[in-house]
Amino acid sequence: AQKHFQKHSYADTRVEDICIVAGISKGAFYLHFKTKEAMVVELFKDFFHQYQQSISAFLESNEPTPMAALELFRLSMEGAEQQLHLTRVFFEAVGQEIVGDSQGLNDFAGDFFDTMASNLQKWMGYPTSERSRLRALISCMDGIVLHWAFFDTPAKVRKRQTEAFLEMVDHSTS
Repeated sequence: AQKHFQKHSYADTRVEDICIVAGISKGAFYLHFKTKEAMVVELFKDFFHQYQQSISAFLESNEPTPMAALELFRLSMEGAEQQLHLTRVFFEAVGQEIVGDSQGLNDFAGDFFDTMASNLQKWMGYPTSERSRLRALISCMDGIVLHWAFFDTPAKVRKRQTEAFLEMVDHSTS
């Protein structure tokens, strides 16, 4: 599905297209997912699970310093930049659910970012009161990535925005 979404828009991708690329029947697809949107939600959750694993691995293998925190945010921005198509697909698929009354995905993403802030706060040895500052940095990063995904921000501009964001991280964690 991800490969098909990279070449075609979410709206132009049918379940049949996904099944052809995956080499499965439509029946097999519907045994696992009720809808195409439900499949996208699982892609989203899988992406965040992998992201959480990479963050955990980084924290376990690096000493907690402001420079290491800066590197973690830099790597996170680079990783997000590589997955802009998935960000766009996700919001095309379930954007209405996110802005609507359903809290399932909002809670999932919020919990993910809160956990990330908590882990960073503990790793850096900061008091609990500093968690909100780290959460704000994570929210800024998320907003930048969403902007990139929807407005086709040119690479040169993304680079400058990343540098400006990392300068903010540096000031906040030093």
